[in-house]
Amino acid sequence: MSKKQLYSLYPNPTSGVIHIQASAEQIGINYIVYSSDGKMLFSGEITGVDTEVALHNLSDGVYLITIGEDGIKQAFRVIKK
Repeated sequence: MSKKQLYSLYPNPTSGVIHIQASAEQIGINYIVYSSDGKMLFSGEITGVDTEVALHNLSDGVYLITIGEDGIKQAFRVIKK
């Protein structure tokens, strides 16, 4: 049985902004942005079906974004260039 993907991210790679697409039921769920070495950089909340996350202040590189709570989490590798 395959897991249903609750979220999608675009564009990836990005030059400064990543969008998290979610259903209306996921509004209010938290996301966390981590550096490639696992350091938590910042967190936020899904505010709509298309939530914009600004990565402008981050250096170019690879980041991890986790979304979800209560054991239902998804992780995405994001490239900022």
